[in-house]
Amino acid sequence: MTGAPASLTARYLERFRSRWSGASGESVQVLPATSAQRRFAVLEVMAGRRLAVPLFFSLPCGLVDEDRLRRALERVADRHPALRCTVRIRNGLVVQEWSAERSPDVASVRIGSSDDAGRAAAQAIEVLEDHTAAGPLHAVLLRGPERDLIGFVFDHAVVDESSLRLFTTDLFLVLEHLDAPQRLGERPGAPWADFRDAVWAHLEREAAAAGGTRTDYWVRKLTPVAARALTTPSVGTGGTSVDVVEPPPLPLPEAGARPVLFPLALASLHRVLRSAGASPPTSIGYAWGGRQDSTDRVIGCFMNTVLSTDGPGPWNAPEQGLAAFVDDWWQDLEHADVPFDEVVTAVDRVARSSWPGTADALMVFEDLRNRAPLRLSGQAVEEWLSPVLSPKAELSTALRLDGDGLHLRLLTAPGHSWSAQAAEFAETWRGQLADLLDAYAHHKNPGG
Repeated sequence: MTGAPASLTARYLERFRSRWSGASGESVQVLPATSAQRRFAVLEVMAGRRLAVPLFFSLPCGLVDEDRLRRALERVADRHPALRCTVRIRNGLVVQEWSAERSPDVASVRIGSSDDAGRAAAQAIEVLEDHTAAGPLHAVLLRGPERDLIGFVFDHAVVDESSLRLFTTDLFLVLEHLDAPQRLGERPGAPWADFRDAVWAHLEREAAAAGGTRTDYWVRKLTPVAARALTTPSVGTGGTSVDVVEPPPLPLPEAGARPVLFPLALASLHRVLRSAGASPPTSIGYAWGGRQDSTDRVIGCFMNTVLSTDGPGPWNAPEQGLAAFVDDWWQDLEHADVPFDEVVTAVDRVARSSWPGTADALMVFEDLRNRAPLRLSGQAVEEWLSPVLSPKAELSTALRLDGDGLHLRLLTAPGHSWSAQAAEFAETWRGQLADLLDAYAHHKNPGG
């Protein structure tokens, strides 16, 4: 009697240890890749381009020059080794390769208008996407007539959402104290040890979560999705920048709705997908962090992908299933640590399909209400959202919750069947989410 096959993660780690044990040098170090990084590497090969994550800030003119920005990025990269890493295939394995000689790339561009800014931002994204042999971070200083922009475009294979928050905090700390390094509290040698230990600890958790009943949960749930025979990868669309559609923000939801705001957003988007003609079960992919103490101060790609699904049932009425949809989402989170590549492989084995993990849409959610205001040299710095982006999927969506309300953004890939109706789609999504927030409030407080 034979046991269950070893998980992908276990087999990968065994091969890595046999091929790379002790492989290092003074200027180059090699570490294993997390499951998300291995998936990004495969998608890069398939698409011929990297998946870019942009982050831009608006600040007063002249507050930061190119030299100061370059020196600050070098210091931040010293604090966070992931920013000197590339994820690549070597000896048949996806690995993280750190090089002491790899420095963040910085460019400076003069712009004259907001349209120029959008085009320059799109070009910066395309630089990182297209130059797969370059480093993991491309920075640009956009000098404008009224305010400057500083932009950072990351290879998604080296950062997750938590990493962007860490990068932002440390970047402005370093910019503020660039000429007083004693204020930064740096520990020589500690960043590399922290990064190495965080990578290994994360991989050990992935290996422990793979296989068994936890994977079986996803097989039962996602086999019907695989049966729809979606064949286009759900990330890495890239190639052509398009305008972002952003309907008016929704009012801040009541405090009691915050724990279920994300699943309600998923439910509303499922509802819109169905109304637009997508056949059930619809699916929406999203990144889930799940960071542990060993990784909470380390920049890296420690995320996982989770798929929300919805079948043909009448869930939209609270008494008939909206609460059940939310409960189902909590069950998903209980199993969110199973590496997504393990899930896809297990589903394909059962369904006898070649499903690549495709979803109908992607969703990103950010809660910015508790983020401290950004300041540099006593002056306010604001995050700037580019009006032009390169799509990460055929349908990409984002929600941002801040002190002003709930902001929705939508991006469709060029040529997608919904691209011509993107504005209408976004407005419909906004209306559906508002309806579900009202329905949930009434369901929780029927006498209100």
